[in-house]
Amino acid sequence: MDPVDRHVKPAPSYDPPWWRAVLIGSLLVPPATYIGIYLYLVVQSFWWGGTSLQLGSIAIVFFLTLIVLGLRMIARRLGLTRSELLVIYVMVSVMICVSGISGTPFMLNFMAAGQYFATPENQWAELLPQVPELYRPQSWPTIMGYYEAAVPLLRWDVISDWLLPVGYWSTMLLLLVFGGLFLTNLVGRQWVQRERLTFPLVQIPLELTQTEDLSHFWKDKLTWVGFSIPAVLQSANAINFMYPAFPGVWLRAKNYASAFTKAPWTYISTLHIGFYPWVIGMAFLLTTDMSFSCWFFWAANRVEWVVAGMMGLVEAGPGAGIARLPMTGVQGSGGMLALVLLSLWIARRQISAELAKVWDPQEDPVSIYSPRFSLWGLGLSVVGLAWLANIGGMPVTVSLPLVLLFYLFTLSLGRIVAEAGAGHTFDPNMGPRQLIMAVTGLRNLSTPTKVALAYNVWWQYDYRDNYMPHLLGAFKIREEGGVSGRQLRWALPLSVVLTIVTSVCSLLFLYYKYGAASSIIRQWYTGSGRVPMNLLSGWLRATPQVTDWMGLAPQKTDWLSLGAFAFGAVFTVGLSLARQRIYGWPFHPIGFVLAFSGAYWTRAMDKMWMPFFIAWLIKSAILRYFGIKTYQKARRFFIGVILGDFMTGTLWGLYGAVTSQQMPMFFR
Repeated sequence: MDPVDRHVKPAPSYDPPWWRAVLIGSLLVPPATYIGIYLYLVVQSFWWGGTSLQLGSIAIVFFLTLIVLGLRMIARRLGLTRSELLVIYVMVSVMICVSGISGTPFMLNFMAAGQYFATPENQWAELLPQVPELYRPQSWPTIMGYYEAAVPLLRWDVISDWLLPVGYWSTMLLLLVFGGLFLTNLVGRQWVQRERLTFPLVQIPLELTQTEDLSHFWKDKLTWVGFSIPAVLQSANAINFMYPAFPGVWLRAKNYASAFTKAPWTYISTLHIGFYPWVIGMAFLLTTDMSFSCWFFWAANRVEWVVAGMMGLVEAGPGAGIARLPMTGVQGSGGMLALVLLSLWIARRQISAELAKVWDPQEDPVSIYSPRFSLWGLGLSVVGLAWLANIGGMPVTVSLPLVLLFYLFTLSLGRIVAEAGAGHTFDPNMGPRQLIMAVTGLRNLSTPTKVALAYNVWWQYDYRDNYMPHLLGAFKIREEGGVSGRQLRWALPLSVVLTIVTSVCSLLFLYYKYGAASSIIRQWYTGSGRVPMNLLSGWLRATPQVTDWMGLAPQKTDWLSLGAFAFGAVFTVGLSLARQRIYGWPFHPIGFVLAFSGAYWTRAMDKMWMPFFIAWLIKSAILRYFGIKTYQKARRFFIGVILGDFMTGTLWGLYGAVTSQQMPMFFR
């Protein structure tokens, strides 16, 4: 155990070897990866991730804590320490990201779909010769085996057909995550120690393992009262799913926008009302100005749509010119990029000072790697990614900005989750690819560049399981939980490598056994594979302005979109400056970014504004009328609400797995 860890947290009564937690986590990751994929794809009763606080990682630590408490009744040395449990939590969190959305499932399905789903109507067969062999398997038997289980996986011709594209894209995924690890290490100390970001979601595993004997949570009656409420409500809904005659409870968001039948109110578009218990609990952990800003800017977003409709300015589609306004998603994307650039600017001196030092990260209670090592690692990751994209047909003048913008957007997402939890994280409406296209225009991009951009969409497709927030959370866990830097230095890379290998093998095994296009398999991952060919079909047969799957792909520089993007960036900077200089300023820039970023189906606040409003109202009333002591008690109650919601969803999902019964997915 590191000297600093002994200083930060009292040492347990025995000192296990540092590698024990890493070994246990490494043995746990492969089977957990397979189980998570199987329960989602085949049984369809459970999804590890999809939310900023992951169901799978909380469930595994919850059950491990129970097991440890049972083992300690036999012999204390049999149980894991608090820091060891937290190391395993971090490894599982990264595992879920790598094997989840924009991870290996999308990677595989993006490779294979073009040939299988080609029809005379979509004319994809004419485009496939322009797709490099590096990107996809080539033979028809390999494709048929993947989608229809017509050919077994364990044939050399099938395996050899997958080796090149799987090796290429897996290397890219590995470099993406490693680059994110080194980048978060450069900013981790600044955001954790100096700026003291709250990291609300990290509080849940820390509460579960609060004391070294791990008994605090299990003895807290108020926490269990909170636990019981969502347990009853979610159980009622699970029974209602299986037996519709049993009464259910209104928890999931429902869209009531159809109640508005006359203009300009019809431009509200979405009006979701839901009462997710865990989101209410998460929002209660936030500062009141943060929770207020989130629901306030959601309301401002809806008002902006109504006003734009009254003025005849609505997002009317490609070629609509100024009638595409208000472009709220593009505004939020600009705010997202401005948020991270402003954060890095504020931290520039501290980061530069640390880079000038030569020190061992064991001496620091937050960092995992030294700054210089992280800088070299990040640089090599970026260069490696740009080179891989280049050999796939994308020029460095496009690939390098694409990679750098991706890291900036995802780092911004990590900052948002570290301060606001976010609940349901999102992807920017104008992300790296769309921003580059808005600047260059389609006509200035070559055909190989368009092909490469389309097939590289998979790692930018959806940020709900992005690893950046969880890597940042690891630094907070290291500080608060007294976790050894040596443990995390080995645990994180091992988790990434093991998950890539295991998840690719698991997905191929299940798809070749059941068929990716069969009714047995959940079809969302399979359907996502059509995205690159859909994009290419529009880009290579371009009309004056074709629709991208998230935003517009213009033939020439899109000044209107860039203007909306710049407006969002300037507005975010203005909110940040006002927050620094005006006492009592109630509007947090992250609230604006959360409420405006993403397309309508991924915008975080669309389904969560009501839980945020409820949490803000309750917390404001408690602090104003009852004081800080009552708030501390209420905090324990709401942590119980979060855990009750998660564990009830877990147990019903496991019930579905045991009985082969499809169950409602958590938070779906």
